[in-house]
Amino acid sequence: MKPRGQRTLEGFYPPPPEMPVETSPLVRRDGPATAAASAAAMRGSKRLGDLQREALELVRQHPGSTAHELDRLRPSGDSVRIARRLSELRNSHLIYTSGTKPDPVTGRACQRWWATSDAPRGG
Repeated sequence: MKPRGQRTLEGFYPPPPEMPVETSPLVRRDGPATAAASAAAMRGSKRLGDLQREALELVRQHPGSTAHELDRLRPSGDSVRIARRLSELRNSHLIYTSGTKPDPVTGRACQRWWATSDAPRGG
């Protein structure tokens, strides 16, 4: 469900490909059994695709944002980080990074994320 007053960008962008897209490993080889069980449950549900769609929509709605900024835009109380899905979307050529900006807390340079349909066109 979208937050009240927030517009959807459906219709401005082509629909995303079938989700979930190719994922990075969801659990480390030496990770605890509980992490492996959680990863298996995520792969077996529609949750992973939903998170990827949410990440793509956030990048489209907030072009040039960092992963930390996108995480903070999510509803409170959800501990799943959108940042983990960004590399999957990048590997599927749906989003890309361009430029950096300093993190307001740490001061470190953070990548800025853009939807591929936002890419500048030549001409």
